[in-house]
Amino acid sequence: MNIKKKLLVRLLLFVSWFFLFFYSFLTNDLKNKEINQWNIIFVLDVSNSMNVQDVFYNHHQVSRLELAKQIIVNNVQNKDLKFWLIVFSNKFKYFIPPTLDKKIFLTYLKTVNTNILDWWKTNFIKSLNWLSKVLNPTDVLVILSDFDTKENLNKINIKNYTYSIKIWTKQWWLVKDKEWVSMYRDWEFIKSNVWNKFIWNKVYSYTSYEEWEILPFLKNFKNQNLIKSKEKNNILEILWFVFIIIAF
Repeated sequence: MNIKKKLLVRLLLFVSWFFLFFYSFLTNDLKNKEINQWNIIFVLDVSNSMNVQDVFYNHHQVSRLELAKQIIVNNVQNKDLKFWLIVFSNKFKYFIPPTLDKKIFLTYLKTVNTNILDWWKTNFIKSLNWLSKVLNPTDVLVILSDFDTKENLNKINIKNYTYSIKIWTKQWWLVKDKEWVSMYRDWEFIKSNVWNKFIWNKVYSYTSYEEWEILPFLKNFKNQNLIKSKEKNNILEILWFVFIIIAF
């Protein structure tokens, strides 16, 4: 290889290194800015099947919704993190914006019931895909639901790390409204049926819960979105380091 070719190869390697270095620097800078924006977002199902009383909190039989709310209460009270609450049924609705104020968060959480949104249809795919438009790349989702839907939940396109909390024990139990009156459709009782055919990042099932418990992934919380981003940046850094060695 003559001198001109060697110089050309070195130049190409140097240019490649420069762009990788610049891209790595830029993405690192953006990620550092995003770190200050991340939240843990509780996404709570408020469809009427969540009124089914087939689960337990402190050994007392309660509704699925009540257990879900108590799980949220326990974790908000015991962790100093930035939380956000969104409720959904036929659509999603912002309920409590990102906050570190536990008192305000828990006060509003108490008012959550199945009358907040239309009860007649739980639209997981549409609701959660719309949610993806307002998330920060570093936000972490915690979805609490009985997953009483026939939808193919693998069609939900959320890139953020997601924990799923399944809350139910019995199939075909009567569904009741907020006032605990059994509900009808076409002159027949509405019954809860659970369809759990999906795979998300982490799935936990709860049929009972104690007031001292904390969700296992929140005990020593590590933001999986940040870990993934760091791994990608490490690869870029290795590549530009290799290029600079070869170039010189």
